[in-house]
Amino acid sequence: MSTNSVAHFQELFVCECEDTRHSMIISYYDDPEWPDVYLSVHLNYGNLWERIRRAFGYVFSRNKSKFGDFDEIILKPSDADRLQKVVDYLKKIKELQSVEDAED
Repeated sequence: MSTNSVAHFQELFVCECEDTRHSMIISYYDDPEWPDVYLSVHLNYGNLWERIRRAFGYVFSRNKSKFGDFDEIILKPSDADRLQKVVDYLKKIKELQSVEDAED
């Protein structure tokens, strides 16, 4: 894939509380050959002692959830248009894949 001629989109979302530790980035290339959308989420791990406590919990299998640690992001109404842009891209890729499947 040549990224020189393909548009790259990246959207940063910061929590409504404006704490940048509660953030996520959605990124993708506008390229039907590479239709993946990536969601990168920052998890707030706390101070040094909290991270050490979690590390021991991980090593000794004391974590409460088998799915890992979670944090949250409160999206703002002003984020709606940027999220819609990502949804529109995913719908476009879905339609292109449906056409390709119908041709097979």
